[in-house]
Amino acid sequence: MEGRKVLGIAALIGPVLMLVRALSKHSAAEAEYQKSSEKFSEHVRELNTAESEAKKVGATMDEEGCVRETKERTRKDATFAGTSMGASFLRGCLEASRPSPGYCDSVPPYRATMPPEDEKKGDAWRKAQCADIPGSNWSCAAQFKFVQLHCHPLK
Repeated sequence: MEGRKVLGIAALIGPVLMLVRALSKHSAAEAEYQKSSEKFSEHVRELNTAESEAKKVGATMDEEGCVRETKERTRKDATFAGTSMGASFLRGCLEASRPSPGYCDSVPPYRATMPPEDEKKGDAWRKAQCADIPGSNWSCAAQFKFVQLHCHPLK
């Protein structure tokens, strides 16, 4: 009889321990999700701040000045986070800047769907914008789509 009680208790302890373990894993995953969500929200706030700052700076310069300033910022931080901040800065700066005569003439248009030859021209132009920035990658080039869309807005 004693042996059955021990087995019965052991049979209950196993599932209870599994449940406790599952709940603790769930809690850890939930805490990690919360931390990740907070980091994302913080990054979005930083992007919005960068764009607001850029509009103030852009009001004092022309389009070429905005591009120069973005390249300088990218030289300081060519990471994905740095170039996403650069993209927000560039968009806000261009929005508030005054035109640089003839600047957009050399900028190819960008569209989500384009003929392959036009897409290649755009890719080459964006990569050329980052050619003199050490450590730059695709995210550097991606921020210059904002220049293309600024110069050739969607209709």
